[in-house]
Amino acid sequence: MLEHFRKQRQVFVSATVYDHCRTYVRWQIAGDRSRAFAAWSNIDFNHFTGMGGYDLDGVRYSFFMLVSNQDTARLRARLEAAGRQYVPPEPPALPEWEPAFVLMEGAPADGEGILPVEGLHKLYKTERLRLANAFQGREQARLARESWIKANPPQPKHHVLYHYAVQPKKNHPQRLQPTPR
Repeated sequence: MLEHFRKQRQVFVSATVYDHCRTYVRWQIAGDRSRAFAAWSNIDFNHFTGMGGYDLDGVRYSFFMLVSNQDTARLRARLEAAGRQYVPPEPPALPEWEPAFVLMEGAPADGEGILPVEGLHKLYKTERLRLANAFQGREQARLARESWIKANPPQPKHHVLYHYAVQPKKNHPQRLQPTPR
């Protein structure tokens, strides 16, 4: 019976995408806080936002992924307008022609810990166009929804909130003490 269940790994992933071309990604396998990893990647991790996981070598990797985007030109202008200096991140050299990453934190010899992000890079190598097109479709749908909501703002609804004061039980010590008025 157990042979019908495949191995599963849940992976927590946090990715900061810089200018839609470089990503600083942090991850750890659920249940093992002692093995945390971080790497620079040449993939736009926004392309993975529509998927919850993938299969690799008989293991199902399920992701809980948070992706944020950083527009460095906009951030630089905003900080300089406030009289502050912007120090951009300096990712290591990565090839432009194929998906790659450079491990910054974590044990390089820990193959099982590196495998989730290594697998994402293998997947991106074979499915780059499908992932990019799916992301563009989601972005177009999001922008269309935003413009529709601006053109058709939701009408406020009348809501009634009921508040019930909770009375302590008859023999509860709080009830036996006099209440100041």
